[in-house]
Amino acid sequence: MLELFVLGVPVYRMRFRVDTSLPAVERFFRLARATLALQEECREPFQGAVECDETTFGGRRKGMSTDI
Repeated sequence: MLELFVLGVPVYRMRFRVDTSLPAVERFFRLARATLALQEECREPFQGAVECDETTFGGRRKGMSTDI
């Protein structure tokens, strides 16, 4: 089931490939998603160097003059 989960097979299609009940497959998907969410919360939001340039914050629009 884990291999099919990683491949992105939906529950309604997985029930034809696995010899388990639909509620069991749905429970497995919920637990797998909860585990992945917990792992994401435990990580740092950014790793390594973070680079920002003026496009991130808007910058000047082309064709607009700053002189008034």
